[in-house]
Amino acid sequence: MDRRQDALLAACRLVDAVNRVVTSRSGRQVGTVGAFLVPGAPDIVPGRVELSLDIRDMDEDEIGALVLELESGGRIGRAEFSFTRFHFHFHEPVETHPRRAPRAVG
Repeated sequence: MDRRQDALLAACRLVDAVNRVVTSRSGRQVGTVGAFLVPGAPDIVPGRVELSLDIRDMDEDEIGALVLELESGGRIGRAEFSFTRFHFHFHEPVETHPRRAPRAVG
């Protein structure tokens, strides 16, 4: 088990990192991870995982700073990760509901 390079485990740790980065700052920014694509069979440790990451804030510069902070890690445990920005969808900024503000998970 200690020699496995489980990409799904690393992806789960990335989800935790997104939560930590987004909740470490004051403000009403949000970060959502979803749409996991885990290729392979149920009994094979995945070597690659693709997922979606959605970061939102009222300030585009703050969004960029959050993404940069996540990208600067580049590694979780023994697993390396990278971001491919394949889709940007911009809307006019809107306030998030105060009760939907980020909270620590756990």
